[in-house]
Amino acid sequence: MPRAPLTDLIAHVSRTGGSIGAFTCYNLEQLTGVMLAAESAQQSVCLLLAEAALRRDSGPLLARLLVAAADDASIPVAVQLDHTQDLEMMARALDLGATAIMADGSALPYAANVDLVVRARTIAEPSGASIEAELAHVPGDEDTAAAVDVHAVTDVSRAVEFVRDTGADLLAVAVGNVHGTYASPPDLDMTVLSELHAAVPVPLTLHGTSGIPDDQVRRAITNGIRKVNVNTELRQAYLRAARNVTSDEVRGWNLLTPAARLIEATRAVTDTHLRRCQPQPAPAAI
Repeated sequence: MPRAPLTDLIAHVSRTGGSIGAFTCYNLEQLTGVMLAAESAQQSVCLLLAEAALRRDSGPLLARLLVAAADDASIPVAVQLDHTQDLEMMARALDLGATAIMADGSALPYAANVDLVVRARTIAEPSGASIEAELAHVPGDEDTAAAVDVHAVTDVSRAVEFVRDTGADLLAVAVGNVHGTYASPPDLDMTVLSELHAAVPVPLTLHGTSGIPDDQVRRAITNGIRKVNVNTELRQAYLRAARNVTSDEVRGWNLLTPAARLIEATRAVTDTHLRRCQPQPAPAAI
């Protein structure tokens, strides 16, 4: 099945009240684990490509692997270049087959953020790719986890204005979420999220889902989140599995068995988040 625009996947889950799981893949083992989980659950996913990964010498090959996995899947799969302000990197990712771009100018002044997203839309339109933007910067680092405190939350009226000014397809919001790990227990502001959902005319996305308790993720989805980004938990599981190389594997210079553990560790995390993304049953009538 050919890879899909991210907006197509989100339009489908919006009708059922679910969400799309978006998973950052830095290598083949992570990609395999994510896709095995998605195929088993028969749930669409978004494969995220980090800008830092694309910039490496292996970046174009990794991008092609994500695209090939999406094209070979039995379910619709999107491929998105995550957080970037670099228009050249956006164009490169689209040339390699990405179906979505996150033009993240959230750390910039409002006007500069708007300008970035408008320019990104111009680049993406010929290929029909989706554009995600962010308003009110979600703190932390996408590639290296450190304990981070919550900063500002997304202003509702400003978010409506921002979507109108940019034409963004999706909006990433700050409602108590951070990238990396949480310096204090997460406490998402469901009131603000509900207000954003009611007022903003495009689907909302949640970054920094790793470490947020299950009940909060499910409530966020109920309150309008249509894509959840997962990265830190995938890296944590991968590196923990990588430490478990046995003496027999070292003596035999065995790569296949350790690789299988890395895949399985990634798959287990993906399984958990895909279950969270499923629509919640309506409360039983009394």
